[in-house]
Formats: sequence, structure tokens, C-alpha cells
Amino acid sequence: MPDSSQANDVASYASAVRAALGALPDTERESLLEDLENHLAEVASESGLSLHERLGKPEDYAAELRSARRFLRRTPALCPIRTCAPCSQSCDRDGGSCAPT
Repeated sequence: MPDSSQANDVASYASAVRAALGALPDTERESLLEDLENHLAEVASESGLSLHERLGKPEDYAAELRSARRFLRRTPALCPIRTCAPCSQSCDRDGGSCAPT
């Protein structure tokens, strides 16, 4: 896929994902979309397939983002170090549950 076609594909897909997340509070939506365009551009550059072919419908992709976000918020990890490698979150010094940074 040529670069301009990739850029159009990324813009179109990202717009549809944003629309699918439109009902979320602004801060949550912004957090979910923080690196969206960069990620989509990377995925688009990996093959000649469209993002729709690689990732499925934008609405389903948005649902996956919401689901992953809920899972991460509800699953505390235990670790004895200051920064938890598996979850990249800061932890209590005594090895307690991870807390979002």
C-alpha cells in the first residue's frame, strides 16, 4: 500500500475508533487514544493489507481497547520492586499491589 494510502487508512480507521469511543468521559477516551495513530501507522507499514483486514472493524478494535483498559484497572499485580516490569506501574515499596502512575 503506498504511503498516502496508508496515511488515509490510518486517518480513517482512527476516526472510526474515536467515534466508537465517543460516549466515554474525555480523560478515559484520551488515555485510550494516546498512541493510536502511531500504533496504527506501525501496523499499516507491516504489510500491504488494510487496517480493516489486519485489525477488524474499528468498532471491535475500540471495544478491545475498552476491555483491556477495564482488565488492567481491575487486576492488581504483586511485586517487590518500585517499578513493576510486567505492568509498568509503580508499586508500594513493601511489595504491595501496583498502583497506576
